Amino acid sequence: MKKYFLMLIVAAISHGLQAQYFPAGGYQGGTHGNVTADSFNLEFMVENQAGNPIMQAVITVGGQSNPQGDYLFENMEAGVYGYQVSAPGYEDAFGSVLIDEGDVTLLVVLTAMPGHFLDLVDVDIGPGMVECYYAAMVITVAGEGHFFVAEAGSSTTLIAGESIRLLPGTHIKQAAYFHAYIGTDACPPPMPAAVTGKDVTMQEENTAMDQTDDLLFRVYPNPTTGMFTVEFVGSAMGERVVVEVLNLHGSLVQADQVPPGQRQLSLNLMGHQPGVYLIRAMADEQHATQRIILR
Repeated sequence: MKKYFLMLIVAAISHGLQAQYFPAGGYQGGTHGNVTADSFNLEFMVENQAGNPIMQAVITVGGQSNPQGDYLFENMEAGVYGYQVSAPGYEDAFGSVLIDEGDVTLLVVLTAMPGHFLDLVDVDIGPGMVECYYAAMVITVAGEGHFFVAEAGSSTTLIAGESIRLLPGTHIKQAAYFHAYIGTDACPPPMPAAVTGKDVTMQEENTAMDQTDDLLFRVYPNPTTGMFTVEFVGSAMGERVVVEVLNLHGSLVQADQVPPGQRQLSLNLMGHQPGVYLIRAMADEQHATQRIILR
């Protein structure tokens, strides 16, 4: 054996070649000296279920993890690799990928954990509608060919714990109330158009209600540019009545007391943020609530 090994070295030197020495077990692939094996690039695209990109994922392939947001794995040898994709607020994704004849680009779609992320796509908030959306982390509006429209006379509030992304396709019409902010307070429970204890039929835009034994009132003009009137009906108007104006978060904007026997009260919201407000009237244990839109 030694004789043949020496003859191999002598032959290599005599022909001007560089001898190569491989580790025990033979050649396993990769680069050893001047011998180069094929290598490929593996790149990930990470999106949410609405098709919007996720930029803060951490990806692990075959036990190797890239820094957060780095989705390219270079110089990968041919083979089958398991991967894991993790991002804050999303469920982890697992799978495997085959690399054999060329570079590979792999799309991974992550599913948001309940309440952490909210994608508002293909939404139309019509006139008179009041909507509030909350997510513990991120709200994404429109994007990737989707739309979000807030029509005139509508009210929309967005609350997110970390960020709100308004992407192309977001349309807020003139005279629409749209408020987006970062906070931890969830949306207040929706209020009905009128709370009276009996069925109410809306007859026209300036809400009018039939007289009943409960404490009822109507508000006009509605919508308003500032000044409006609260007109009371019902048998409870001989008592002292308290009228409150609140925003959609339940914060008190103003309050007035109505003397016994007075059936009308003039109020003014000029100087306040346009949008939807709640008008609440209370007398003893009776109460009624209506919405008014400030333009």
